[in-house]
Amino acid sequence: MDIKKEWKDELKSLTLNNYKWIKERKGLIILFYGDKKLVKEYGNILYLNMEPNNCKLIYREYQSKMFWIKHSPNFGEINIILNGWLGDINKKGCNIKKSEFKEVNRLELVLNGGGIQLIKICLTKKENISEKKLNEKNSRWFQWDFIECGDNKRGNLYKIIRVINNRLRNITGQSTHFLDDNSIDDSQKVEKIIEYVPFKTSRGFNDSEDTIDKVKQTYSRDIDNMIKSLYKRKEKLVVIFEGMDGSGKGGAIKKVLKKMDPRYYDLYRIREPQFKEKSAHFLKRFMGKIYSDKTLIVLDRSWYGRVLVERVEKLDSEENIQSAFNVIYNFEKELEKSGIHVMKFWLNVSPEEQLNRFKKRVIKENKRWKIGERDWKNRLKRNSYNEYSKDMFIRTSFKFSPWIIIEGDNKKKARTNVMREIMEFIEQLNTP
Repeated sequence: MDIKKEWKDELKSLTLNNYKWIKERKGLIILFYGDKKLVKEYGNILYLNMEPNNCKLIYREYQSKMFWIKHSPNFGEINIILNGWLGDINKKGCNIKKSEFKEVNRLELVLNGGGIQLIKICLTKKENISEKKLNEKNSRWFQWDFIECGDNKRGNLYKIIRVINNRLRNITGQSTHFLDDNSIDDSQKVEKIIEYVPFKTSRGFNDSEDTIDKVKQTYSRDIDNMIKSLYKRKEKLVVIFEGMDGSGKGGAIKKVLKKMDPRYYDLYRIREPQFKEKSAHFLKRFMGKIYSDKTLIVLDRSWYGRVLVERVEKLDSEENIQSAFNVIYNFEKELEKSGIHVMKFWLNVSPEEQLNRFKKRVIKENKRWKIGERDWKNRLKRNSYNEYSKDMFIRTSFKFSPWIIIEGDNKKKARTNVMREIMEFIEQLNTP
């Protein structure tokens, strides 16, 4: 075989396959793992020979596996990641801990469910034993390609690019590369048994004014120390607010944060994804927010728009939205394991009270900015929102992050109930 000619032919084929990939509008990660020197050398060469407009080279490591969603490619792009969530290889081969393989599987499920494909290549020398260990703990969704590298550099490149070309051809013909179930270690499968719990309805309409005042006073006095206790333990709390337009999310958030030390929290008001965000994994735009340096993260709307708003508005296929339910479970499960706790509030408002609030927004000049044509259109779809939101509560109220439904017609009591729920949640976290 003329290695020089074969190498150039495979490179030309890679360029053609890359352009086909751009047209497919999917996201692709090429993950190199193995001998540290080989990974850096051949990963860099591959990157320099790829189409630069749709390719990135990334060599970074993070403690949390889920953080790699932030470095997932947009659709039509390719990210070459060196070692990534597996770390460097050592003398004994794959140095990833046995307990971490479940986290790796969970991450790859989340990536796959968000439309990201993955090619995994392990570059080894004869003395390394990484192939055996990685095969034993192979991902259910994406299998490894093992390439033994010798002294012939062009020969090594030929083998690497040939493997990538074959994978690219297969991916454009089918969505995923499933392994035979018999080849999977059952103990390393990502959990299929989801720990559902009933969603909680926090009404509180029988609370007296004295009780409400006591809750508010206790919250103002203790909340900073509660948040600091999480900070000292290097844990984090993400509080999500969802609900129909006019349900009082904004007012509740203001009351929750009013007496809080701003050094410990970040507030993000999530709007409709922009064009670039729509062409990426739906969780990607949240990763930088969740992993900020603050202990408390408050989200005014969240990733649940994927399984509610997009479902009502029919912005994607029902098949893709259904897969997002499983993605969300595994995402929140892994957040919990890494010390990032999630609270989920839904502020409920009756049709009559919602209409009353809309009319006030129209009349009052300083509130007119809050009402628009979309609010009235969404009100007409209220029945659909109610139907799909109930399905969302049932299927995403997990043991570690249940939904809390707040009756919001009485703003004062609704805000007080939110404060009380947050304090009780943090107290449970602080209880050994």
